[in-house]
Amino acid sequence: MIRKTFTHGIGRLDADTLNDMNNAAMVNAAQAEAFNAPAWTGPYMAIINPPSGIDVQELAWRDDPDNTKPIKWGYDFIVVSPEASVVEDINGDETFLYDANALNYLSSGFEGDAAVALNLCELNNNSTSAMGVSYSNLPEGIELQPVPVSTHAMLWLCPMEYEASDTTTPGKQGWVAYFTYPNQFDGDCS
Repeated sequence: MIRKTFTHGIGRLDADTLNDMNNAAMVNAAQAEAFNAPAWTGPYMAIINPPSGIDVQELAWRDDPDNTKPIKWGYDFIVVSPEASVVEDINGDETFLYDANALNYLSSGFEGDAAVALNLCELNNNSTSAMGVSYSNLPEGIELQPVPVSTHAMLWLCPMEYEASDTTTPGKQGWVAYFTYPNQFDGDCS
């Protein structure tokens, strides 16, 4: 089978990212064989940064004359069911995951229990730009923010090598979770 090689892309889907995605199936199959596990599982509906979960973990920073600013984070997650009734209030009214102010979430299995999910939109952030925006173009006081609490996203799991000595770094638990959510810039203008 001949794999296409990309030389051009648009926005976040630059040529390197497209080639990485294109080659993922081959690498994924080798990993699955090595770990005797299915290659990818998902997609799953998940709550990223659940209100009762672990706080976001700063994974990478950019250098700034004043201090270091986070540009990549690890997130906790919980896989949920969008169809199941999740809570009944004192009036007997049921709420569902898709209700804007659902009081609770019903897990359908997987939970992060650590900040172990990675946002694909953050992976290309570096010391000069975030989300494709140069830091020099941002007004003073505006910074890239992590994914907000209770963000709904589709999530995929991929097997990785387990390391018993490190259970908080994404991938060291024997798997890594990936999702896509475009972060926002926010802050107080000076």
